[in-house]
Amino acid sequence: MGAEVRHGRVRVHVESPVIDMSIQSGTGWISASRSEAVVRLDGLLAFSVSRGRTVVVDLVDGADLVAVDVWLYGLAAALVFAQRGGVPLHATSVDIDGMAVCLAGFPGAGKSTTALELVRRGHRLVADDMSPISTDGSPGGGPVVTPFGRPMHLWPATAAEVGFELPDGHAVMPSGKLVLPPPPSVPAGVGAVIVLGVEERDAPPACAALRASEAVPVLTANVHCGSIIRRVWPDEVFGWATGLASALPVYKLSRPVGRWTLGEMADAVEKIAAEARVLQT
Repeated sequence: MGAEVRHGRVRVHVESPVIDMSIQSGTGWISASRSEAVVRLDGLLAFSVSRGRTVVVDLVDGADLVAVDVWLYGLAAALVFAQRGGVPLHATSVDIDGMAVCLAGFPGAGKSTTALELVRRGHRLVADDMSPISTDGSPGGGPVVTPFGRPMHLWPATAAEVGFELPDGHAVMPSGKLVLPPPPSVPAGVGAVIVLGVEERDAPPACAALRASEAVPVLTANVHCGSIIRRVWPDEVFGWATGLASALPVYKLSRPVGRWTLGEMADAVEKIAAEARVLQT
């Protein structure tokens, strides 16, 4: 995540916090200002994030280290990016012929499944679940997603559905998800954001390009750890979403709730990527 991570005692006070509230169904707590944050999770760990540069971790004796990594590569990483002025998109990104396509959407929308099918077709996984996107990070000034070594998290059923061969010795999260090695940390220019969804109908996947005014609230809603990031950095999130919506196309791709045709979804993503590439030229 680009910050120094070290073990030590975590202080419990944040001066003038913007939020000070329970999380994880009351089993945890976060106190955060725009430059400092402290998170405590019962029976697991406490950690602090300071100015996007330093993460201090205080583990509970016997803590599940797989669960610890989930929080460090999740909320802690999101706080690091936000304190630095960035915003992480809740999306899995895939490089399709030299251009990253970010697959966003709520849990269960099909981000990882669709991404794995695209990887099976020969495309490259860039980032899983969290895609830090900058609107000015590439040499040409366009949006770029910068992976940060986050391991891939995958449901066993998803791996089986796409015929993904699991590596030996992989870890398992408390939720049952598998923990797989991260993709190479290679930044990629972003050509499009595709927000996956499910609709109550029985028809092939439907795709619609969003106007910028429609895309801004959709992007805002898909910020990783959004319930926290949006409250502490509302202006930055709005500016980021506005800049992203004006810099590249944002699409909504929906599948029917009663029919999950993976090949059709991957076909639709590849078609969108081809359209986005034409827009870039």
